[in-house]
Amino acid sequence: KQLRVVVELNTNSTAGSIELVVGAEAVRGARNVRPVRVEPDRVLVSLDREQEKKVPVQSRVVGKPYAGEVESVVCEPAVVTLRGPAQHLRETEWVYAESVDVEGRVEGFSKRCRVLAPSDTWTPIISPPEVQVNVVLSEKMATADWEDVPVGVLFGPGAQRPVAVQPSRVRVILSGPPQSLEAMKHAVPKVFVDGRDLDASLTYDLPAQVVLPPGRSLSASVEPPAVRVVPAGP
Repeated sequence: KQLRVVVELNTNSTAGSIELVVGAEAVRGARNVRPVRVEPDRVLVSLDREQEKKVPVQSRVVGKPYAGEVESVVCEPAVVTLRGPAQHLRETEWVYAESVDVEGRVEGFSKRCRVLAPSDTWTPIISPPEVQVNVVLSEKMATADWEDVPVGVLFGPGAQRPVAVQPSRVRVILSGPPQSLEAMKHAVPKVFVDGRDLDASLTYDLPAQVVLPPGRSLSASVEPPAVRVVPAGP
């Protein structure tokens, strides 16, 4: 670990390649021993001007969210400045930030991540050295439906009226996260029309409404969306 090899770079050039001879006399740090041979005995040194370049920065994700899918991964700022050899900068179109782990995530999040060098063979000065990575998750949706669901009429206390519903049964379609629909697998949605202010002698076309369990992100639709409430009896 104490050994190092030092070669003298005697040139006025600021760009190009120079082949240098490495002799035993270039070895430093060899105490009480004598360097005999260096292999290889020649090295190629590349020289270039130092320049700056602005490039976009991107990030990648690893893992799988618990629910939904990765909708977007956005870095802030979206552009960073690289300072380094001009030739390498010309060959660099973008850089990556550290990957972010989305394993088991249920909602979007943000994380500060280091901007990585574009190559293992050279390391530019990167400004800023870190960016904020914003991950947006889109909720994965599924649907389920129930046929022949009876339609009830909601009356106020003690105000039961003789009415009939046409059609008396409808189709209910629920959409939402798969886990919420799974919890509804063995339940039948309740469908009703609001009859609290109806005149029992008249006919009404009313929207069919679905009673959804609290705490679940579900949306419902009914086919047909409206039913007719008519007086019952002679």
